[in-house]
Amino acid sequence: AVGLWFGFQLISAFGVIGQGAQTGGGVAFMAHIGGFIAGVVLVRLFAIGNRLPQRWRRETI
Repeated sequence: AVGLWFGFQLISAFGVIGQGAQTGGGVAFMAHIGGFIAGVVLVRLFAIGNRLPQRWRRETI
Protein backbone atom coordinates (compact mmCIF):
# COMPACT_ATOMS: atom_id res chain seq x y z
CA ALA A 1 0.00 0.00 0.00
CA VAL A 2 2.85 2.40 0.77
CA GLY A 3 4.55 1.66 -2.54
CA LEU A 4 1.31 2.33 -4.41
CA TRP A 5 0.85 5.64 -2.56
CA PHE A 6 4.45 6.62 -3.37
CA GLY A 7 3.86 5.80 -7.03
CA PHE A 8 0.74 7.98 -7.15
CA GLN A 9 2.63 10.87 -5.54
CA LEU A 10 5.49 10.49 -8.01
CA ILE A 11 3.19 10.41 -11.04
CA SER A 12 1.21 13.40 -9.76
CA ALA A 13 4.39 15.39 -9.11
CA PHE A 14 5.65 14.83 -12.64
CA GLY A 15 2.24 15.82 -14.00
CA VAL A 16 2.26 19.09 -12.05
CA ILE A 17 5.83 20.01 -13.06
CA GLY A 18 4.82 20.52 -16.69
CA GLN A 19 1.82 22.73 -15.87
CA GLY A 20 3.77 25.72 -14.60
CA ALA A 21 3.32 27.91 -11.55
CA GLN A 22 -0.25 29.03 -12.34
CA THR A 23 -1.93 25.87 -11.05
CA GLY A 24 0.03 25.47 -7.80
CA GLY A 25 0.15 22.31 -5.70
CA GLY A 26 3.45 20.98 -7.01
CA VAL A 27 5.23 21.77 -3.78
CA ALA A 28 2.99 19.44 -1.78
CA PHE A 29 3.64 16.47 -4.05
CA MET A 30 7.39 17.04 -3.99
CA ALA A 31 7.31 17.46 -0.19
CA HIS A 32 5.57 14.09 0.19
CA ILE A 33 8.10 12.40 -2.07
CA GLY A 34 11.03 14.05 -0.26
CA GLY A 35 9.64 13.10 3.14
CA PHE A 36 9.14 9.50 2.09
CA ILE A 37 12.68 9.19 0.75
CA ALA A 38 14.13 10.90 3.84
CA GLY A 39 12.18 8.51 6.07
CA VAL A 40 13.50 5.45 4.24
CA VAL A 41 17.07 6.74 4.44
CA LEU A 42 16.80 7.62 8.14
CA VAL A 43 15.29 4.26 9.05
CA ARG A 44 18.20 2.55 7.29
CA LEU A 45 20.74 4.75 9.08
CA PHE A 46 19.21 4.21 12.52
CA ALA A 47 18.98 0.46 11.94
CA ILE A 48 22.73 0.08 11.37
CA GLY A 49 24.09 -2.14 14.12
CA ASN A 50 20.68 -2.86 15.64
CA ARG A 51 19.58 -6.46 15.36
CA LEU A 52 16.21 -7.86 16.27
CA PRO A 53 16.02 -10.05 19.36
CA GLN A 54 16.07 -13.76 18.54
CA ARG A 55 12.39 -14.21 19.44
CA TRP A 56 11.34 -11.55 16.88
CA ARG A 57 13.24 -13.06 13.97
CA ARG A 58 11.41 -15.06 11.37
CA GLU A 59 12.27 -18.73 11.12
CA THR A 60 13.97 -19.57 7.83
CA ILE A 61 13.00 -22.68 5.95
